[in-house]
Amino acid sequence: MCLAALGARLSRTQLEGRGNPARRTLAYGLIGGVIGFGAGLAWETQGLAANIARRSFQNIRPVRDARWFERHPIDYA
Repeated sequence: MCLAALGARLSRTQLEGRGNPARRTLAYGLIGGVIGFGAGLAWETQGLAANIARRSFQNIRPVRDARWFERHPIDYA
């Protein structure tokens, strides 16, 4: 959040005369905070996401095999 606010303050010279600098700094700070919060949340829940993906693939495999055997029956006779 602080880096986004600092970037907004430093870019003031490029956008001189466009809007309120304090409002722009606050907006960039909030955007940076939201991005940082989202990245931190994704990082903390990566184990949960990996577990969900693993369980999904375990459940998909038997269904995929059953459908393949329906389309390609094995005739041992």
